[in-house]
Amino acid sequence: MPYAELYHYEFTSRGREEANEEKLRRWKREQALFMQRWPEFFVTGDSWLGPNLSSESEYFSL
Repeated sequence: MPYAELYHYEFTSRGREEANEEKLRRWKREQALFMQRWPEFFVTGDSWLGPNLSSESEYFSL
């Protein structure tokens, strides 16, 4: 059976949005587009989030 370890280093390729004004504008445009295309996601919440987890925090606490 194959095993793999995957690593995700946030901001490694794109950098932090807050560090650059143009990146911040791009992030805000992308966020607005997402909210425009899928508004029901923000009304009903994430259907894939387990019922024992909280979406109130970025750390998905219990």
